[in-house]
This record gives sequence, structure tokens and C-alpha cells, in this order.
Amino acid sequence: MNSGLRFDETVRLRLSPWIGRDIKVLEAGCGARSVVTLGDLAYVVGLNIDEAAVAKNEKLDEALVGDLQTYPLPAETFDLVFCRFVLEHLKDPERALARGRDRLLEVRRDRDQARNRGCSDSA
Repeated sequence: MNSGLRFDETVRLRLSPWIGRDIKVLEAGCGARSVVTLGDLAYVVGLNIDEAAVAKNEKLDEALVGDLQTYPLPAETFDLVFCRFVLEHLKDPERALARGRDRLLEVRRDRDQARNRGCSDSA
């Protein structure tokens, strides 16, 4: 069912419960720019395989260079894991998803709808 929202609007709507919270977020595959703003209290860590791209991302509090499929990230480190246009570039996306599944926010473009995988809106 198409809600009529553009994909970026759907992402912002789905992230809205997290905006303004004191949380630690992993933006996996952040690239050179982040499209979401979670507010001043959020501590955003970007992970990208391209060192030059992640170095240009001015919205990050911390930049990591590495492969999402193998980078050592303890699940309890992050309150929320966000990725956008990343999974289709991975050799083993299921492996990457399994590493942070309980904190992953999934926004599906194919149905223009968003859903949580284990994330709760309470913090």
C-alpha cells in the first residue's frame, strides 16, 4: 500500500520517536553525508568501508572505517542501528543484519512502509 510519502519522508517519520533522545546510534554505511538528524543529544557513530567518504561526513560524532559484515561491534554498544541503501551492496547482508538485529530499524522502500525489528519506542 502506497502512503504517498517519499522514501526520505518515510525514513524521517519512522525515526521520529528517536529524535531528541540521549541515545547512541550506529549509522551503518553512512557514506559522505547523513540524511537524518536525531538531535543534539544523540551520539552518532558512522561506519563505512570508504575512508574518504566517512571523513567527509560532518554529522558524525565518531567515524569508523570498516566492513559492516565483519567490523567488531558489540550489540550492547548501540541503542539504534540505522542503514540506508546499504544492504544491496553487501555480499552477505543476512550476516550484517544478524549482528544488530535487535536494534535495527528497517524502512522498506518496496512497500513505502516502515517497521521495527525488535526496537521499542521506549527508552
